[in-house]
Amino acid sequence: MRTFGAVVQALREHAGLSRSEFADIVRYSKHTVASVELGRRMPDEAFVERAEEATGNTGELRKPARHEVAPVGYGGCRPGP
Repeated sequence: MRTFGAVVQALREHAGLSRSEFADIVRYSKHTVASVELGRRMPDEAFVERAEEATGNTGELRKPARHEVAPVGYGGCRPGP
């Protein structure tokens, strides 16, 4: 999972977004974003899709996430309100 998280962090930083700004855009908590970036939490499909939209990278996150994505609601990330 660290590979995926490192890619998320690099793309977020390249987009000029702080972790808080990114969390607001993808509608997940700052804590969840940090956990994904540090490889402590599996992202779900919604996280991957929203992160790609937020960073303007179509397909870049799907490659490393292919084997690391949890089904929505399966102990991975939970979207915010």
